Amino acid sequence: MKRKKRLTDAEIRKAVDKIRQRYADYMVMYQKDRHALDSFEERYIGALRARMELALFLHAEMNVVEELIKTEGERRRKDAERIETAKKSQARRQSIAERVMEENRRRIANYPRIEIHPDASEEIERLFGALGAIEREFWPDLERLIRRTYTSAMISPRARLEEQLMRLCSSSSGELPSRTSRYRSMFDRFPRNYTEIDKEEKKCILDAAFFLHDLSDTIKEAGESDVLSANDRQQVDAMAEYVHNVITDFRLKDFKHLQR
Repeated sequence: MKRKKRLTDAEIRKAVDKIRQRYADYMVMYQKDRHALDSFEERYIGALRARMELALFLHAEMNVVEELIKTEGERRRKDAERIETAKKSQARRQSIAERVMEENRRRIANYPRIEIHPDASEEIERLFGALGAIEREFWPDLERLIRRTYTSAMISPRARLEEQLMRLCSSSSGELPSRTSRYRSMFDRFPRNYTEIDKEEKKCILDAAFFLHDLSDTIKEAGESDVLSANDRQQVDAMAEYVHNVITDFRLKDFKHLQR
């Protein structure tokens, strides 16, 4: 059998230079250090000392560097695809969140807004504005109906509701409801503790939700009384609808199942 022709010195130098160039390409394209190239140089010196068949050695080494470039390229491509997918997913979540927030703002936009602080949450200001409207527009009639439908002061919810009204709704003399005083004062502290502000905000919402559900139950009970006239029932229906709308528009429905 005819033996395969050995590479000339010129062919060996050309092949080694090509391999070195591909390692240089690998380092530039993917910001790699010299470790892979230095490893090749060590293997090449070892092959020379061992008098290995350089044609086979250099062919294998070219495959090694090309595989490195291919593998790293695939990894970078997959990483880029994951990043792009994550960006699109984040953009979709942000878009959904923005739509939800805009829908929430739209739902509460028609409620009166009290001025707690320039940096206060619009939701809080409109929620307490809605509570103030309950006191002004519905409480006098509801109080009258409670007096008629609950013959015993021991079981009447009037005192309990009045106490909550004073904290959450009363704004006589242009003053804010007392329940909002701590929330408002937190904006005047320096430095501001936004974590505590957020917690207080949630507490205000929780207290308002408990009151609204309590009020809703009382209105329902009053509406079941046999002593109400047709006009009384119209008033009860108007109160019930308003309170229901506030609970719905401010997303307070699920708070009914929580404990104080």
